[in-house]
Amino acid sequence: MPLSIAAMGVAASAPDDVLERASGWLEKKEVLCLRALSPRGRDVAKRAIARKAIDVSHVNFTTANWIRGAPSEMRAPAQAVTAMGQVFGAGCTKLWSYGISSQKLAALQSFVLTTRGGLLELSLTDAHVSSDLLVHLCRAAPNLVRLRGPRYVDTTLDAIEQIGGLCPKLKEVYFKTSWNLLSPAETWHRHFPNLHCLSLSGRGELYRPTALHVITEAARTTSAVEISIGGCHIFPDVVEAIVGTPLGDRLTNFAIGSYAFATEVRPEAFLAAARGFPRLTEMRFPNESPLPAPSWFAELALIRPLKRLIIAAENTTNAHVVAACAHNPLESLALWELTRLTAGLGDAVAGTQTAAVLRELEIEDCDQFRAADVLSLARACPKLTRLQWCRPGGSEGAYETEVRELITGRGGEFDYFQS
Repeated sequence: MPLSIAAMGVAASAPDDVLERASGWLEKKEVLCLRALSPRGRDVAKRAIARKAIDVSHVNFTTANWIRGAPSEMRAPAQAVTAMGQVFGAGCTKLWSYGISSQKLAALQSFVLTTRGGLLELSLTDAHVSSDLLVHLCRAAPNLVRLRGPRYVDTTLDAIEQIGGLCPKLKEVYFKTSWNLLSPAETWHRHFPNLHCLSLSGRGELYRPTALHVITEAARTTSAVEISIGGCHIFPDVVEAIVGTPLGDRLTNFAIGSYAFATEVRPEAFLAAARGFPRLTEMRFPNESPLPAPSWFAELALIRPLKRLIIAAENTTNAHVVAACAHNPLESLALWELTRLTAGLGDAVAGTQTAAVLRELEIEDCDQFRAADVLSLARACPKLTRLQWCRPGGSEGAYETEVRELITGRGGEFDYFQS
């Protein structure tokens, strides 16, 4: 509730230590009231914001005229942005903003300066920010851990290299670089030592990374624990460029992630990953990655048994799934968009390594896989307590109810969706 006039009068006579403690209970509008009390109230509010007693950590300068495919101007007047910085800047750790005009971008820069290096996240996705301005903003925010540069303005390689030195703590970074056809891992990722994930994705579908020596350098010099391969065509040479590096020794999964474009991983690359990544426990077989004969899973498991698989390869049959379950002690299994699965899978999986230990199962848009099949699969896996099933059309019927009773009876959870 905003401060009343009477309350403001009481606050004006309160000792500083009381005002300091009470300031931690205020919201943004009430902070402005406290500032208006007196110079003493202004100083108390300023100190409370600086020590994060008042939550003004996230500031978002929105737009009034968002247009798809183009940068957008921020709604707030430039003077208001500057004033907001003077009041709340010291407490802001996350800033999202639009902006086009020079006046508003100057006000944005002024706001960033008022954060006094406390900014941890800066998102300028739909702003029209030049490379030079982006460098200036980053110079004033050396503790950034997340940065999203503008997606409608190219950021130069020189600017990216400077930002890597100015903000060494960055874990997540995005720049638009249409001047470059290679993936970020093949060009500028090596300049960010604390990066969480190396992206091998280029532009379009089935991009094949080729700058292997740069990938190796990035794998050696960053703290990355994941690689992103969405839209790629991955051969063993890419895997081998990472094997033996600190990244290769840290990786626990291969080909896991969300893909916006077609992605294909060669069977030999999966084998190379199993051989070369000592901590690997999870794999995903993307839609466009055709599986070899079911016996191939035995070869893979001899190199490295896995605990989690996501199987989405279009040519997957019952025999492939059974082989994967027979040769791996899978605790988690996801079956995505597999049109060739048929009845009988549950009975075939019974007695396999996986059946004895499987705890999580996800079935999504496997058109020919019916409720009776899901029930038989659940019965075959006595430790299964987390089951998610997304099916095209239809409503929950008797079999689905029986599945629900089976899973919840084990103390688990059954989620049923229609696509």
